[in-house]
Amino acid sequence: MSLKAHKDAGKTRKDYDVDLADAIIAEFKKVANKDMPDLVVLAGFMHILSQEFLAKFPPGLFINLHPALPGQFDGAHAIDRAFAAFKEGKIKGTGVMVHRVIAEVDRGEVILTEEIPILETDTLETLEERMHSVEHGIIVRGTKAALGV
Repeated sequence: MSLKAHKDAGKTRKDYDVDLADAIIAEFKKVANKDMPDLVVLAGFMHILSQEFLAKFPPGLFINLHPALPGQFDGAHAIDRAFAAFKEGKIKGTGVMVHRVIAEVDRGEVILTEEIPILETDTLETLEERMHSVEHGIIVRGTKAALGV
């Protein structure tokens, strides 16, 4: 499905989100011949889903991969912020989580977490590489857990 710019610039973000949800639902029905998918996995998706958008779908339909532990470094640039906190002596490690999506960014029900120590020898780049390696496995396990398989 291709998302295009919103045609009515005078509409609000809420209107846009409702229109977007309706377009996604219509396209899914057309392509899959089914009302709703079993699950929608967000990984690297940097768009905040509003309550208006989420209300158009069954609760818990969306899950997200986030490079931080619950309650730590919500939102964008989580790895950068964790590494800075480590350098300042505030934390010894970080982690990755898969969680259900709610309107509050990175605050939904946690499905799975994995802690990752930050090493004294780490650079931001080596930490990112290790975290991405963990993400590749946890997203599969988190998806299976969310589906109950």
